[in-house]
Amino acid sequence: NLDPLEEVMVGVADDACFPPLEPACQSEFNDQHTKYGAKMSHPFSEYVPWPTGPKLKRFIKAANNELDGMVTMLEGEGVTVIRPDRSLCQFNVRTKTPDWESPNQYCVVCPRDVLVTIGNEILEAPMCKRSRFFEYRPFRTAVKSYFDRDPKCVWSAAPKPMMGEESYNVEFWDWDTEERMKRMHKYTYCINEHEIMFDAADCMLVGNMMFVQQSMVTNLAGIRWLKRQYEPKGITVKTLHFPYDLYPSHMDCTFVAARPGLAFTNPDRPVVDEEVKIFKQNDWRLVDVPMWDGSQEHPVM
Repeated sequence: NLDPLEEVMVGVADDACFPPLEPACQSEFNDQHTKYGAKMSHPFSEYVPWPTGPKLKRFIKAANNELDGMVTMLEGEGVTVIRPDRSLCQFNVRTKTPDWESPNQYCVVCPRDVLVTIGNEILEAPMCKRSRFFEYRPFRTAVKSYFDRDPKCVWSAAPKPMMGEESYNVEFWDWDTEERMKRMHKYTYCINEHEIMFDAADCMLVGNMMFVQQSMVTNLAGIRWLKRQYEPKGITVKTLHFPYDLYPSHMDCTFVAARPGLAFTNPDRPVVDEEVKIFKQNDWRLVDVPMWDGSQEHPVM
């Protein structure tokens, strides 16, 4: 039997900004092939500058309308919904540490990127982008409330990386598609192994197993930290790779366990077959969900 969803956090788009250019985030327009295979004569970035600063108010309002609609739907099903602390949603401000400076932070639309629950534990991910370094702040009010109200609640935070220049492979952004294809099985991305880095959205807990994607935001050092943190607690941590995703970021866009026995996969980003044998050995269905083009309904599972 599945436990019904009782409580969930839904993000807000207040004061959302464009992520500024930094070692972990560059324009992908330099790739001269669109996702549909058409070759462009010149990169978009030669004509369209990278957007900066706050997003337009009408887009923020539209995003909040969608998020509020999700809240209404969930509450209609009897689910308690928690939101980030809006008083701490201040992203259009210059931020600085002893190691770097950023013109602004990003947003808190996706709590799943920063926080993950593992049993009775709430874990804050360290992140890898300077524009997301302080993203944990609007969630702290809710996490502190859980910690105060539930004596069994464990509150953990992975070590924050310093995010200096030595933590990144800046040459990653200069590689063309051909070069990326050559390196696809080496899993070399814009972050290196100098510090512990991972986003919560690269972690998926299934029973007593945690699957973690190595990606542009999660490195092997981060996965080792998760192993040492959770394997003594009886949780096996396994690494997943999706080599055909040349810009892998967040496994929840690629491989999702929908319920016991069923996982949704992205056919354009197949997982390494050997790494998901355990699903097939336990009679799970791995169902490809292609990108919807609006022309027909998805099949009912």
